[in-house]
Amino acid sequence: MRDEGELDIAQTGMPRRRVQSQQVNVRRMTPLNLRIGRGRRWNTGGLRGACLAVVVATSAATAQGPVRTTVENTNTWYSFFGDHRVSGRWSLWYDVHLRREGLPGERWQQLLLRPGVTYDVAQDVRLTAGYGYIVTHQYGEDPIAARFPEHRLWEQLTLNQQAARVAVSHRFRLEQRYLGVMSAPPAGQEPEVERWRFTQRFRYFIRGTLPLGSAKTGPYVTGYNEIFVGLGRDVQLNILEQNRLFGGIGWRLTPTLRVEGGYLQQQIIRASGRRVESNNTLSVTLFSTAPWGH
Repeated sequence: MRDEGELDIAQTGMPRRRVQSQQVNVRRMTPLNLRIGRGRRWNTGGLRGACLAVVVATSAATAQGPVRTTVENTNTWYSFFGDHRVSGRWSLWYDVHLRREGLPGERWQQLLLRPGVTYDVAQDVRLTAGYGYIVTHQYGEDPIAARFPEHRLWEQLTLNQQAARVAVSHRFRLEQRYLGVMSAPPAGQEPEVERWRFTQRFRYFIRGTLPLGSAKTGPYVTGYNEIFVGLGRDVQLNILEQNRLFGGIGWRLTPTLRVEGGYLQQQIIRASGRRVESNNTLSVTLFSTAPWGH
């Protein structure tokens, strides 16, 4: 599984199925402004155009690929996000993900631990870098041969803006991933890491949140989409590695604590480009932005 981690799954032979190419209809979007420092604003028209270009290009590459077969799974994700200001412009970031197979989650799918440090460049511009430790387990209709670990370095730029009453967040993330390639031990023995495989990936995330009352407390509706694009020479026929689409409702318990739940549709395209994993996921998440030490 693959932030909000991520799954790299070993390949097995499966029957093929015709896949029809899809056309992408891009509507004209009105540029919005980000507040950069005091009294200055940054127009996001160019940003939206660039983001749409990435989506269209990866969708076109996917549509022209080989025919595919799809397996479906049902999962449950329990997550916690902490974003705690330490002093001045500096904050401590960490997120923990307990991802389980089934409802409410009978078996492990993936464990992800991701600490980081954030620096606020301006009011709506944030830079974050950190480390991630991930363990992916065997799960679903097409399981991997053995569970494997991953060590990950990551860097991200977050841009926040307001569109009427909707809070919009853009996140651009780069990842340097070291994936454990497991040995094939004799029967009765546990596999071990034989070597580490290095890959890179780019992720673009856009989220919108609409309060149903006060912006500081009470209910809200939210949704996001995130694309994962492989980078480097190891990319095969899955330039677009993954897409996540989420819709849900939340409740701001206090100005610094909120909980939300909803439906997440995760599409994972394997390296061969011929096999797709479709994960129907119940997502439950707790967010905290309380200052450090409070």
